[in-house]
Amino acid sequence: MKIKTLLCVASLSCSTVWAVEVNVIANSDFEKADANNAAADWKSSGKIEVAGEGVNGSKVLRSFATIKGSTNIYRGSIYQKLPDLTPGKYILSGEFKGDLSGLYLVICFNKDAKFTKWISGNNFVKANEDGWYKFSETLEVPTGVKGAMLVIETHQKQEKDQYTDLDNVKLIKQEDKK
Repeated sequence: MKIKTLLCVASLSCSTVWAVEVNVIANSDFEKADANNAAADWKSSGKIEVAGEGVNGSKVLRSFATIKGSTNIYRGSIYQKLPDLTPGKYILSGEFKGDLSGLYLVICFNKDAKFTKWISGNNFVKANEDGWYKFSETLEVPTGVKGAMLVIETHQKQEKDQYTDLDNVKLIKQEDKK
């Protein structure tokens, strides 16, 4: 009987499958840049650059607030197409630092903004590194999505050309627990 039990335990432990997190955002650590120091795989509606030291010594994406809105708030935005998005539950997370009054996260499915989240200064969550904050939001990608785009928009009340550093931006699919 002991041998059967041991064989059963051994076969169960050998069949364990390790889940690997797959981030569907390309260059999410901003380590790749082009000749002009712009982050590979990212576009912007203002000035962006790969810069200095981020969380854990990595590079950061520096987004400058260059567009003045109607309420004297300056904003800058970065975006990336997400061709590998499949239906299911995801967690969108990242870290940011800067003189900012708000962060606006948007994911568009089939050109419609279906997930939007405004994070304002009074509900920023401190990260482990001094001066850094973090976000983590759960979202559901519906069936029938043929294209998606992530947009991160920074809002600042200060002078033009203030900036926000972004690091470790991830969009990880959550596996169903059965």
